[in-house]
Amino acid sequence: MQKYYTEHTKIYVAVDCIIFGWDDSQLKLLILKRNFEPAKGKNSLIGGFVRDNESLDEAARRILYELTGLTDIYLEQLNAYGKLKGTRVKGLYLWHISHC
Repeated sequence: MQKYYTEHTKIYVAVDCIIFGWDDSQLKLLILKRNFEPAKGKNSLIGGFVRDNESLDEAARRILYELTGLTDIYLEQLNAYGKLKGTRVKGLYLWHISHC
């Protein structure tokens, strides 16, 4: 089998979901305790890698569901940053929910 583009570095694209919600009159940020490495057991924003066949929006919805079980959440992309840090490009999302 012929391999193409082997001279290019593989780039990993990731998205982070920043989930804000209100608890009475107090603004809250949804974080999770990581159940996987690296940083297993530490608090973390909700994020993960984009798959080959999905858009940034699709990846954010999938990751949000896989890590929290949340669906039908209002989602709004804040920005997609394109500066490389090593072999990763980070896509940052800002999401709003009305209740935690």
